[in-house]
Amino acid sequence: MLSKQLDQNLGEGAVGVQAARDVTVNVGLSFSEVHTIATMVFKEDFVRMLDHAGVLAEARAERILNQYLERVEALNLDIRHQAQDPDFRYVLFLAQKAAARSGSENLQNVLVDLLVVRSQQPSLSLTQLVLNDAIEVVPRITSGQINVLIVAVVFRRIFFSGIATFDSFLKVMDIYLKPFLNDLPTSPGSIMHLIQAGCGAPEDPSKLGSVLQQQYPGIFQLGVSDTDVRIKGLSAVARGLLVPCDNNPRLLKVMGATSSMFVEICKQTKISDSESEMLDHVFHGTAMSVSAIKERCITARPYLADLFDIWDKSKLKTFVPSNVGLAIAHACLQQHGQLEPLSHWVE
Repeated sequence: MLSKQLDQNLGEGAVGVQAARDVTVNVGLSFSEVHTIATMVFKEDFVRMLDHAGVLAEARAERILNQYLERVEALNLDIRHQAQDPDFRYVLFLAQKAAARSGSENLQNVLVDLLVVRSQQPSLSLTQLVLNDAIEVVPRITSGQINVLIVAVVFRRIFFSGIATFDSFLKVMDIYLKPFLNDLPTSPGSIMHLIQAGCGAPEDPSKLGSVLQQQYPGIFQLGVSDTDVRIKGLSAVARGLLVPCDNNPRLLKVMGATSSMFVEICKQTKISDSESEMLDHVFHGTAMSVSAIKERCITARPYLADLFDIWDKSKLKTFVPSNVGLAIAHACLQQHGQLEPLSHWVE
């Protein structure tokens, strides 16, 4: 028998825990408790109808909640503390409300993806705030407008690390772009609506070939001959960065698809600044023309012909996605393959 007296001094609002043996304290809510509370909040704040519409809305809200909880449980995410956070509860309610009103399976999937990514972010981080806005905005745009965001994000906001050659560029287009090209509403009104919803902003017009020329200069090099004056005097290490050109195998190009990749390769190989400058003249100085880039892409992938036409003749050529638009597109693209985390592009 323990005879030692146990004393405690507690401040105002504190909770004392005292026992003669070990004490286990569970902090936060279980998955079942999260489910119960979220369902209760939705019923109290949204479902006030007793007819068929109310029953349907409740079923839709229950479905998106269950889908979200299944995803976070499968990923072994600990959301107990978030479940007690008013901000999290608010965005979860917004997602349930949007799903209940729409009934769109595509919208539900996007909302769940956004919620799951949000659950993995540090509290009050920029990415979390962006995701909050994305969850609120995505119900206010159409599925076709989401496709427009995806196209604009693919070409203007993110790079694909798997792209190293023209062939790998085409494979990325097949995976991440082709599924979203059937419905692209790019009228002035549609683009204006995206801007007003906070999904993007206008800038000076750029044809798609010009955007590709800027984003992936290494893919669209014309190449140089082995005797070109620009590569004379390179060391053996520096010459190792020259490979057969995708657009003319008889010529050479510099390794790397993007400007940042080129810089990183030069750093890793520790070539001199003068050699880096010589290679840069080849990397950026032998670019294909905008019209040649268009022809090259359409010849390899005829389905891109319509996209080049739509982009170059519509307001899409002036549209740049915001972080909110990026978050929405990123959630959709993740369904087709693994990408860099959203925070990599937002922060």
